[in-house]
Amino acid sequence: MTHSIYIYYKVNAGNEAAVRTAAQELLKRVAAATGIQGRLLCRRDKPETWMEVYEGIPDPEAFLATLDQLLQALRFAEVLGPDMRRMTELFRPL
Repeated sequence: MTHSIYIYYKVNAGNEAAVRTAAQELLKRVAAATGIQGRLLCRRDKPETWMEVYEGIPDPEAFLATLDQLLQALRFAEVLGPDMRRMTELFRPL
């Protein structure tokens, strides 16, 4: 069984370019490390809310551990900014 991971967070308007660059680099590194190509989206009605989507994940714990290492290497939390949190949701097929 494979899983899907959805990660959402808010991006300050003045910080969009830096976060976009970091998020695109993250997606590239995730694909290289795991073979999973993620997608970057924003809410239609609230474009400051962004989402990373990763699908077809056979081992979510291993994937999340790799993702965490990559986030730390990119210092993603610093780029995202203070008081901004990444929220992670895992889903599986019924």
